[in-house]
Amino acid sequence: MLYYDISENTPQSKLPKVVIEYGLPFEGLERLTGADFVIIPESTNYEKVTALQIAGKSLMDIAKELQINLLDVVKIIEDKPNAIQNWLQAGAILVQRKSGFDFVQSMGSRLNDAICRMASCSNHQYQRVILVTGIFGNQNSKLTINGNLTQWDYNAYLGAISSIKYKGCCVEFVANDDLILDWIKLQETSLLHYKHNEAKFVIPFAYYPPDLPAIDDPLQLMLPVEDARLSMIHIPGWGEKKVNALHDYVQDVLRLEPGIHSSLLQLLTYATSYETANHLKGVGKVLIKNARDYVGLKENEYLGISNENFTVQR
Repeated sequence: MLYYDISENTPQSKLPKVVIEYGLPFEGLERLTGADFVIIPESTNYEKVTALQIAGKSLMDIAKELQINLLDVVKIIEDKPNAIQNWLQAGAILVQRKSGFDFVQSMGSRLNDAICRMASCSNHQYQRVILVTGIFGNQNSKLTINGNLTQWDYNAYLGAISSIKYKGCCVEFVANDDLILDWIKLQETSLLHYKHNEAKFVIPFAYYPPDLPAIDDPLQLMLPVEDARLSMIHIPGWGEKKVNALHDYVQDVLRLEPGIHSSLLQLLTYATSYETANHLKGVGKVLIKNARDYVGLKENEYLGISNENFTVQR
């Protein structure tokens, strides 16, 4: 879902028409947030109320259908700052768009003002993005934009780019304005994915001591693995995704308590059983054969105490 400041839908704006058609206008967005547009991962009550209004529903009907108080419906419609806060709490990102020469002309007070307003209403750095369009280069210490030589010093440009992160914002680039819609759609997909996948287990090939930095505010927390998966990752074909899937499957099948990880024997028992391929999506007989060869099992040989190679599967 995309909302843009109404000033973007003018002949002077360089925001492509396809982006305007893709989103919806929101009065006062830039004044309240410093952003030209906002990308929302999931619908909030504002979207639901707006959609029902467009469908011709009365405020009373909307309140009944959404099972919320009538006064809350009115507040959702009229209280723009509240709608923005609900979006940000849902993980939305604010985007200030700068195209080519407009970006370098904005370096300084104009850019700082936008960053300041975005920072004042959002909690996380990933939610504040300066989106710059154009191809920037260096020619005899001068900045080039889309192949055109400018009077700006290239190091001043680098300094401006670097300073954005220190001011609590992110900066991203696309080659031209026509790619903005593709970038927006990518953000929508990524926001929704990371919001519902809050942690990703990373299995390193080499062991590193658990000396984690203080956690800031990432949208997806990267967690180091320190259990038997460190050994499983060395089996040919068993990459990080497959090993994590096997680990979760064994945890579920054996009903292990949260925080109790599968042992290496337990993981290998299922990794070397052809029956596992019938229950664990993405793990086929080739991977099972790789695991069996890695362990050194011969035909009709299986790991663990079992009854005719019976392993509990579900």
